[in-house]
Amino acid sequence: MSASPVHQATSDRPSIPLVPQSPIEKLDFDTLLRILEYAMGTNVELDSIEAYLSHRSGGISPTIHYLGRVSRAWHNLCTSTPSLWRTIIIFVDVPYHTHELQQLRLKTYLERSQPLIIRLYLCRMRRIPPSLDFGEAELVETAMSICGSHLERVEVLMVETNQASSLPCVFNVFEAGTRGLHSLARLKRLMLTSNVDDSILPLRPSSIPSRINQLFPTSLVLTSFYIDGRNLLLMLQPSKSQISSGGEDIWLSMLMLEELGVNNLTCCVDGFSIERIEHFFFDILPSFPRLRTFALDNFAPVPEGSSPIPGKPLLPYSISRVVIKRTKPRFIESVVRWVSPNTLVLIDCPFTSPLRLPAFSKLILVNITSDLDYALPKTISRWSGEFLEFQRCACVNDVFWAALQHEASVDEVGGLGLDRFKSINVVPY
Repeated sequence: MSASPVHQATSDRPSIPLVPQSPIEKLDFDTLLRILEYAMGTNVELDSIEAYLSHRSGGISPTIHYLGRVSRAWHNLCTSTPSLWRTIIIFVDVPYHTHELQQLRLKTYLERSQPLIIRLYLCRMRRIPPSLDFGEAELVETAMSICGSHLERVEVLMVETNQASSLPCVFNVFEAGTRGLHSLARLKRLMLTSNVDDSILPLRPSSIPSRINQLFPTSLVLTSFYIDGRNLLLMLQPSKSQISSGGEDIWLSMLMLEELGVNNLTCCVDGFSIERIEHFFFDILPSFPRLRTFALDNFAPVPEGSSPIPGKPLLPYSISRVVIKRTKPRFIESVVRWVSPNTLVLIDCPFTSPLRLPAFSKLILVNITSDLDYALPKTISRWSGEFLEFQRCACVNDVFWAALQHEASVDEVGGLGLDRFKSINVVPY
């Protein structure tokens, strides 16, 4: 009895012509590598603090899912190319039962990216949560522990949480980098940021190591430093009261800084002490010779309704760009009174009253959604700048332009006229 055709030897079967390769399988190596690099990148450009603060949704995520599932050839290329694994994104607001998956993802990226320099983002999948995230602090601590032996490869480190109390202590970050032979000498960008300040008091002084100056490498190449208010005040304590103990070395090791930012610097953090804030503005800021951009997000050094912040003389230098987000008018006025910028960027700031702005070149308004009692037209009409730009501002409509034209009229007291502007630019949504 003859065998069934299904079970015949393959040599006895008629040859079947191979199906031609699909166009996607004919891509050359360089083109395919570019596709994979784009897919495994991020949806947010983090080249600057301003880019992060002005991002519309604020969320950071991979652009596309892992494309190694397309075919075995693509998977083999992905796993054998370390440059595709340099950008590591770990979400800290995932449910408890997925924490192990995030940790496994982190270990996989760390292993496959060797020996290249890496960018590590411990961030939120959802910027604003429906409830408090009690597990984010634990996941941040675990992730930092896993990265311990790889810190010498970190070029960018970002930790983004919902509550300020979930952020790591900045001294602990640098202390982890000094254990053994590992250091953060390659670190160029450090960001510690949160949605809200849930702290009542700053970190305790006992958190400060005894020999602070040894935590910060003398060869630190940090160019971008964005820190929360609690950690900033912790760093200011030794520089204010313990200079003789080497505390000033904290800041002297950051002479390469080009941009500096602080988020959630509120009266709950500074203990209602304006002296600490003045020490930061007038003693610390002038110590960075390369500083070009200074940013503040949620700056409220004294409680609402308290006496005005005492006036201070202008700093003896000018910062090219000052970026302020989620800050009320009275505190914006204090900052621009102390720091003389060439360009002022206001993001998500509530215009509850007109601003009294000094003379500088350019004003950029980003995502200004409301304008109470025409405070914004009144502010612009009395500002003597030359360049004005609106980006995604819902309040800029026909009513706004009519009010601005009226306020800027020479018949109005203080109105300077609109013909003084060299450029007015509107960037829509």
